[in-house]
Amino acid sequence: MKLFRVLIVIGALATVAAAPLVAQTGVDAISAASTQNYYEESSLSGVALYDLIGSRRAAFVWSTMNANGTPNAAVLVPGVVDRNQGILAQSFGGDGPQTIVNMRRGGYSILTVYQHNPDSADRLERNTGARVVCEYISDPAQQRRLLAEFQRVNPRATAENTVFLRIVRVLPLG
Repeated sequence: MKLFRVLIVIGALATVAAAPLVAQTGVDAISAASTQNYYEESSLSGVALYDLIGSRRAAFVWSTMNANGTPNAAVLVPGVVDRNQGILAQSFGGDGPQTIVNMRRGGYSILTVYQHNPDSADRLERNTGARVVCEYISDPAQQRRLLAEFQRVNPRATAENTVFLRIVRVLPLG
């Protein structure tokens, strides 16, 4: 299990620097050399991805970049606000982790969603998930609207402790 966590963090850190490039060009500059090792057949998108995120039965690792260019990763569980527009929310306690600061400052982040089903008879269902490139929603009017919507399921969410992100691209695990 410890090795699993280390592998997830390494994978997330490997993709964090590429988030803006992936969002703008569709090219994953970090793992493009590993095109043979993507798991497209078992990667999720659409309803299946939103259902997994909403179930909270997966490992979630947010990857961002610190102001000094070093990678940052955090295990934080997101919420789905609007499936139709691909909007996620991330709430936090206290002053907020560095990851949230980076989301607000840098604009882009990558959410790695991974679910392991070791007992599945189908090998493609044993390891499922996706890498989700997200863009921070900075428009105050949109933030207020999304917050009002999100507070219906998370009454503790406030403008100070919640960020909203739009999914701009879904990439396979790998």
